[in-house]
Amino acid sequence: MFRFIAVFSSFLTISMGYIHNITGGLIICENKDGKHSFSNELKSSGGDDSGILLLGLFSFVFSFLWYFLKKTKKKTVYYMNLLFCYFVLFLVNLDVSVIGSIQSGDHILFFILISMHLPVMYHLLKFRRTVHQPVVPEKGKK
Repeated sequence: MFRFIAVFSSFLTISMGYIHNITGGLIICENKDGKHSFSNELKSSGGDDSGILLLGLFSFVFSFLWYFLKKTKKKTVYYMNLLFCYFVLFLVNLDVSVIGSIQSGDHILFFILISMHLPVMYHLLKFRRTVHQPVVPEKGKK
């Protein structure tokens, strides 16, 4: 089941990352007229942040291919990919605030962050079915 969720999550993250990049990228602020300023419009520092973020999100191609082509239950590939994406988010956050972008109305980025954590949530919340055996008293004891 983890394998299926990792494939689904990776595909969702890659596709929403592409949509996020073509719709303008990270939101810097909202102007007085109600329009948003995007980081792709910057000519100085922060102008390439959406491209760097896209690189981090497209790294989920490795997880997608690994779990789609191999019938394995190893979780290390996905978690290493997630750590790389955290590192990229940290680098992007140095120029343009990721949380500030979400607060300014970047709902696609919010759903990207949720979708890339779906396998983690499954792994943490999966319930194991336990079989309760009836207690049988030992011989000679009541």
